[in-house]
Amino acid sequence: MFETRIALPGLGPNGELAVALLTYAAASAADYFLTLAGLVGAEVRELNPVLNAYIDVLGPSWGLLVPKILLGSTAVVAASLYLHAMHRRRRTRVRAQHILYPGALFTALAPLHWVVLKAWMF
Repeated sequence: MFETRIALPGLGPNGELAVALLTYAAASAADYFLTLAGLVGAEVRELNPVLNAYIDVLGPSWGLLVPKILLGSTAVVAASLYLHAMHRRRRTRVRAQHILYPGALFTALAPLHWVVLKAWMF
């Protein structure tokens, strides 16, 4: 079966997982800070009702941090570590990177729609 891999010279499977986890963490941080900047500047409002509930109770910074970073990213990292362990034991063909790289892409793209719209309008 054809398998795609990003070739990272000198890194073993754990190093490749570390790069994928760092990529996802960077995308999550970008999502958090861009969304926070939009909320604090009153330029956007959060459309997710779950996040709105957290923001109403904890304020914008903690209201975004708790569900986005602490809950969401923790679940993604835990699932990725589980997949990594299962792949190393040859129990699955799915690698953690198959989840982390698309997740990083979609996480980074999430706040960009209003950033682009704001830049286009002004």
